[in-house]
Amino acid sequence: MATVLARVDGLDQALQDFVTNVGIEFNKLYNAQMRTEAESRAFKDDMSQLRDAWRQQNRAMNRKWDDMANKLGTIVEDLVDQSLARISKRSSAKPSSI
Repeated sequence: MATVLARVDGLDQALQDFVTNVGIEFNKLYNAQMRTEAESRAFKDDMSQLRDAWRQQNRAMNRKWDDMANKLGTIVEDLVDQSLARISKRSSAKPSSI
């Protein structure tokens, strides 16, 4: 009977150790999960800020391209306007060979 009682005590101690170890490992897993979720939120926030910055930069670049296209159009108009009278005089003075 003493052998059985010693074995039961050994099983009881093993079960207590098992429960303690499972609790410790569960806490480690829980803490790791919390860190992962916090890092995921931080990453999501970083990506959102990066996307917003990219959109602002894209809008600014589009405005610059628009301004440049307008300036180029104005330059072309100014050049054509100055030359149009001279070109029309030259073409009206020479008969067309068509």
